[in-house]
Amino acid sequence: MKFVKVVVVTVAVALIAGGCSSKKGKKHFPQPLQITTTSLSDAYEGALYRHTVSAAGGNSANYSWSISSQPSWLPIDATTGELSGTPPAGSAGTYTFTVEVTDGRQTVSKRFDLELKAPLLRADFEASPTYGTAPLTVNFTDKSNG
Repeated sequence: MKFVKVVVVTVAVALIAGGCSSKKGKKHFPQPLQITTTSLSDAYEGALYRHTVSAAGGNSANYSWSISSQPSWLPIDATTGELSGTPPAGSAGTYTFTVEVTDGRQTVSKRFDLELKAPLLRADFEASPTYGTAPLTVNFTDKSNG
């Protein structure tokens, strides 16, 4: 009598569909563009002021910044959103202006108040020369603020 050996092979296939194409054909809408900076730091007369305004959403690779009604000494960098400038003496007060950002599809703006204060008092002197043999004549330059 002849015996026949039967071998059964079972193959299991598992599909992992993480992030699969069930979204095919659906449009992806970016998050709404918004300016996320809530307030600006104070500025002081005669001292360099820097503050970067931030945004979120939209197409961040295409952000373009602009500003209106600001004091003449305060431009904005169109690519980074950095406000930078030195306020002149005698200009203390509150300044209100509008910052706008666009990503090519969406544009949003926000009004800001900037408090410009009188300078802080700071004693600062420069000496020349700073070393030598006695008796030594030294010249001082006053670089103080306030």
